Amino acid sequence: MTLKKTGIIKLYNLDDQKPLSTWVREEIKGLKTTKYIPQTSNGINIKTEGGLRGSQVVDKEVLGYLISIANNVYTSGEGVALFSTPCSIGNGFSITPENFLKIVALFAARKTINRTWINDVQEYMVPNINHPEYEQWNNDAIVYSLFDNRSCQASLRDIKYLGKTWQIYNEFFFMSRAEIKDLSDKHSFEPVWNDLKLHGNKEAFVYDKLQTITLSDDAAHILELGKQLVRNTFEYREMMNEEHPEFNLSSWDAGYNQTKRIAKLYDKEQFKSFRKEFLLFAARMKEGVHKFGFLYEQQNN
Repeated sequence: MTLKKTGIIKLYNLDDQKPLSTWVREEIKGLKTTKYIPQTSNGINIKTEGGLRGSQVVDKEVLGYLISIANNVYTSGEGVALFSTPCSIGNGFSITPENFLKIVALFAARKTINRTWINDVQEYMVPNINHPEYEQWNNDAIVYSLFDNRSCQASLRDIKYLGKTWQIYNEFFFMSRAEIKDLSDKHSFEPVWNDLKLHGNKEAFVYDKLQTITLSDDAAHILELGKQLVRNTFEYREMMNEEHPEFNLSSWDAGYNQTKRIAKLYDKEQFKSFRKEFLLFAARMKEGVHKFGFLYEQQNN
């Protein structure tokens, strides 16, 4: 048998530097927490019994919840996901305004790398945030965090959990209240209009954040396509809500996790086109993982 050299991969440990998984928790370390928060299995379904391992949530302004199992490429597939409320599998922590940019950076860095037998033991490191291109990449990672298959953020209303009724807001929603009101008026979907009156007293955090930054052309393109997906599926929203009330499509801030369920049934071609464009964007974002030092780059012959 002949052995053929195909490249060089650097094996390393993180004894001399901070793991990415520690870096993203710095802003919430030591904060008071509460564990009595609704736990979800997929962002929409709430679990009330069996395997409730959702981690505690910090007792302050919380934007969502990230599960990030371990710190390596091997676990980045199903082991990394974003939610609006704790995930019942555990291994997660709160997202706050203070650690938000770190969270979306971790999410993009871990989700854009494809696992192989060569790289699956690689550990993620703190990126070089002083690189002249890092800030732009980090801004674009906000858009990436909205539309990955493991972007499970959702808006849920009147959730019964531990004897209380909960309202769960999607702080990762990316459209304005005014536009959603116009869409609900156009399509005569009164439940959304009513939800705006009851629960739409402020814009979602991510929508406001997007107004303060500049996106790269491809990130802005993906964001606009995501908005168009909401617009084009709104006419089916009332019918889908009647058939599947568990999707909570009467919420004004129902996000991608909810919208894609309509698109897969009623706008398949647009959804297919959207996914194709998103994968091109993901490939570009992947380049930053090695450029900014989240992982060492493999050297090929």
